[in-house]
Amino acid sequence: MVHLIIFRATADVFNKFKDSQGKFEDSFIGDVLGLLSLYEAAHFGVHGEEILEEALKFSTSHLGSMIRQVSNSLSRQVSDALEMPIHKTLTRLVCFVKLHSVYMHLYIGKIYLLSTVNCRWWKALEFGKKLPFARDRLVECYFWILRVYFEPQYSLARKILTKVIAMASTINDIYDVYGTIDELKLFTDAIEICLSNLRKIQAYFEEAKWTYNKYTPTFEEYIKVALVTSGYMLLSTTSLVGMGELVTKEAFDWISSEPLSVRASSMIARLMDDMVGRGFEQKITTAECYIKEKGLQKKMHLLYFKHKS
Repeated sequence: MVHLIIFRATADVFNKFKDSQGKFEDSFIGDVLGLLSLYEAAHFGVHGEEILEEALKFSTSHLGSMIRQVSNSLSRQVSDALEMPIHKTLTRLVCFVKLHSVYMHLYIGKIYLLSTVNCRWWKALEFGKKLPFARDRLVECYFWILRVYFEPQYSLARKILTKVIAMASTINDIYDVYGTIDELKLFTDAIEICLSNLRKIQAYFEEAKWTYNKYTPTFEEYIKVALVTSGYMLLSTTSLVGMGELVTKEAFDWISSEPLSVRASSMIARLMDDMVGRGFEQKITTAECYIKEKGLQKKMHLLYFKHKS
């Protein structure tokens, strides 16, 4: 069975790092490693935890100004953290590989085999010729999957999930980048003939129609579809395939019921993807729906010009 363990810690523990004026202690400013720890911890704050929002601003500001004042190795650590905090990286995997050199050779060999030049099944699909607009993300997808399970015994599961995410990414690019609405309708119908009741394909087409018709859905309309196109539910379920007897029927039943933990993770994945893609992806995002529904567009423009002036 799959078990989820969550440790809840109150943000009040950070009050001990403040002075009598309610500001973070000045002694923190000269402590680079302490600032890094505060910075990383602040990323785990949730909505309403103002002290962690304050901690993030404080640590980010001072770390940025200290990059040129510390040693090269520490400067690199700071700049890497500012670009991407630890919980968004493959740090655990890197540490594991350093400790187990035999696994390092295993992973490097697999990555070599997955490269576009060497991967036979991927080459046979000829996506580079037939779909030149689609992103070739096979190696990138494999690195993603290594975060799900890196142990050698899950080699088959990694192969399956890598293939699924690579294909899903290509299909996503077809709907987002290529094709008229009529062509996408034919493509959708063709897939549904082969794979009945495929919610993800139907959701992709719904998003394509919004873009084609220049329609901005309500936030509720958007989320209902976008949680499907985020692919989190598909990949969460597929991640159990190939893990052998460890995964039971009860585990599949549990995840197929879309429990709250999975739905919450899907929401986070969708919002993060929309934040990264907004501005260059040719589709509606969470921001446009929320801004239109809440009437925030005019307010945002006023705030923008006030800030610029």
